Amino acid sequence: MVSKLFPIYPERCIFRVPDALRHGNEEFYEPTVLAIGPYHRGKPRLASMEDQKIRNLKELLNITGDQSVDRFVRAIMPHEEKVRKCYSEPIDYLSSNELVQMLVLDGCFIIQLFRRYWRWSESSKVSIVDDDPVINSSFLLIELQKDMLLIENQIPFFIIEILFNTIYPRVSIGNELKRLTLVFYYKRLKRYAWTTEDHTQLFGENVCHLLQIAHMVVCSDFTPATSQSQTQLNSFVYSATKLEEANVRLKTTSKLTRSIFDITFRKGELEIPGFNIDDDSEVEIRNFIAFELCQRPSNKRFFSHYVIFMDHLIASSDDVDLLTRRGIFNNQMIEAKSVDNMLSKLTRNIISSNYYTYNNISKDLNEYCERPWNKWSANLKQKYFNTPWAIISFIAALVLLGLTITQTLFSIISYK
Repeated sequence: MVSKLFPIYPERCIFRVPDALRHGNEEFYEPTVLAIGPYHRGKPRLASMEDQKIRNLKELLNITGDQSVDRFVRAIMPHEEKVRKCYSEPIDYLSSNELVQMLVLDGCFIIQLFRRYWRWSESSKVSIVDDDPVINSSFLLIELQKDMLLIENQIPFFIIEILFNTIYPRVSIGNELKRLTLVFYYKRLKRYAWTTEDHTQLFGENVCHLLQIAHMVVCSDFTPATSQSQTQLNSFVYSATKLEEANVRLKTTSKLTRSIFDITFRKGELEIPGFNIDDDSEVEIRNFIAFELCQRPSNKRFFSHYVIFMDHLIASSDDVDLLTRRGIFNNQMIEAKSVDNMLSKLTRNIISSNYYTYNNISKDLNEYCERPWNKWSANLKQKYFNTPWAIISFIAALVLLGLTITQTLFSIISYK
């Protein structure tokens, strides 16, 4: 029995989503149009893109001037065992030939898609006509970009590098493939304040797959405070409306290239970078979180910690509306309640770690709100200024009090 256990290899980097995250949320982890790698291979609803894989392969063969895939097969075959070790579950159901065929088709599809997309993105500068059905369909492009960032929908990046080097032996693989990768994902991920600067230097030899590349680049512009200490993730921060009642000023940054993780609290001002949130945000964030929870080290769980902190700020749709008015959310979802529900679901089953990015901020916020004046101010606003009518009544009472005092003064003066 023990001998049949699947070994845990240090190379493993492509995971199945843990059941605790997947249960009831399957649609956020499964591809809608494209299967990459073995986990979703052969599903009937994804069959239509298999023809496009073959078309992309033929186009790349035309570039090499060779109509046989033998060169690609020979380049990949020696790495079969290494590839198998990259997957957290055994893929013994794939024979050597089936595995290599899958890697060649998937890898060549990705390379040609990246090339086509780069060419299309440059078409605004030069007149280029592209008849590719994928490139000419904005819907397909968006779905492909989402599918290719799913944690279960990956092949090892080194396979794509080997194929690229086989197709373009005279091109510097060190930068060109990386540049094409970043161009393909830039528009999709710039919502996280991904800057246009060159990030290719971030790609080391240990890059696992496309999801890790996106995660690496998105997180690269953020350096958390070094003084963060251990804390429990269930230590709540006051909601956004409660913070404002306690005289905390909520604002967003005017710097568009600032990382969404770069949240600061100074002198009573909580500054949170703006975030464009839409119906596709949950797919990306869920898979980034799944990647963080499956990988080590645990001190780079920026997405996990971000959604926990933001979920603390949002107790109801009123908090979403407040954050939207302050420019922190650019809410493109149907209603504020959708954002509230999304963040609440995202934080379920996130495993606690010893390190929490927003430990100091949470502590400082709570201490600020507990100061006597701020606590009294919050209670006053909650009890007497919680509705427009209460405010009007208070103003009317002040006016009446003022008139009474004035009348009293005039009476005293007249008496004298």
